[in-house]
Amino acid sequence: MKINKNYLEYLKDYETNVICFLGGGGSGKSFFVLEQRLILQLLTQINRRVLVLKKVQATSKYSTLQGVLDGLETTGLTQDLHYKYNKSEMSITLLVNFNNIQTKGNTIYFKGLDDRTKVKSFKGITDIVMEEASDFTYDDFNELKIRTRSSNNDINKQLILMLNPVDSMHWVSEVFNRYEKVTLKYPNDDLPELANQPKKWEFEDIEKVDNEEIKIKYKVFRSNFDDNKLLDNQTKAQIQALKRYDYNMYRVYRLGLEMERDELIFKDNYEVKKLNINDYNDVKIKLGLDFGFSSHPTACIKSYILDDDILYIDEELIYSTNLTNQDIYEELSNVHGLFICDSAEPKSIEELARLGLDVQGVTKGQGSVNTGIKKMKTYKIVINPSCENVIKEFGLYSYKVNKNGEITQSIIPEHDHAIDAIRYSIMEEESKFYFI
Repeated sequence: MKINKNYLEYLKDYETNVICFLGGGGSGKSFFVLEQRLILQLLTQINRRVLVLKKVQATSKYSTLQGVLDGLETTGLTQDLHYKYNKSEMSITLLVNFNNIQTKGNTIYFKGLDDRTKVKSFKGITDIVMEEASDFTYDDFNELKIRTRSSNNDINKQLILMLNPVDSMHWVSEVFNRYEKVTLKYPNDDLPELANQPKKWEFEDIEKVDNEEIKIKYKVFRSNFDDNKLLDNQTKAQIQALKRYDYNMYRVYRLGLEMERDELIFKDNYEVKKLNINDYNDVKIKLGLDFGFSSHPTACIKSYILDDDILYIDEELIYSTNLTNQDIYEELSNVHGLFICDSAEPKSIEELARLGLDVQGVTKGQGSVNTGIKKMKTYKIVINPSCENVIKEFGLYSYKVNKNGEITQSIIPEHDHAIDAIRYSIMEEESKFYFI
């Protein structure tokens, strides 16, 4: 088993409570955690019940689960002889003891946090791995941290995070960018953007539980493909090439640094809090529908214009993939109001109308996206905290940054499904008025 040297100190570190692997593309963080560290832990530790999480369970089978199965095969272990793979439960359980240690029964579960009740039903979890941790909310992280918090008499539990850097406004940055004890810096002769930047660091928190003070120790490792000596040159060249056309993607995937956020379209233009619409005199409902299917979600967002001053984004009525028009109708049939839809799909609009929804295509034209964004910005934008996908999109929706690091006026067509739906809903001045 070849271990990249900069990961070695984490291979058998079972004492640190929270370890965050913050890395660029091809940095080897997922390979190390899923195919090396987890396998070693399974074979050398007793009584381990590991929960590997993605935000959406449907994606676990093709990433986290397959990674561990590949690691077991590389180690020379055989299914049904050394371990059992339960496809329906999405779990892997050791069938034998290794190295004269009671490892039989050690289990890894692969789940999604799209259904928190299922996760809460798992008892005796000792370790949790958050893959693509930036997809989770801060509340998710706190809940999982509590589940892996050890009292002084317990076996040590761990929470592991893996993610690409996001931006300085994201909760991951707020939690982990605490350089209290920097153990390794990038050298001066490295990439200029990285010179003297922290590469590895640690910090501690003290939490009081039932009159007992519990020390929580954190470690963070910021990596890029220079830390992965197993990566092929073609992949390195593809990542390096990002610098030619999108500097922010280059920062994230090549350098392993957070995005520079001046290009955020809604930077400083919104806040997250719950409002009571009954506190306002003039309340207009706005319903927007953006069509998607397999690779992009269908998004339907309910908002309100309050006293002609506030755009209050209140509810994600739909934010899902693989929905037919019949599915959309069934989700929305009890919602009263005019739905302003993406006019690029007249067939879908007609089908929904025939099913009984009050629908209308948005008026589009040259520059209509920028016009809609400008109109949104004329309001004070407030987002209900329950609208997790909307909040995520507002934190990522950006103008393109060119190879010189200059912000252009071209909008990156990503992270825009809910935003498009909201934009449609306020573009039609003559939309109907309903009392709620």
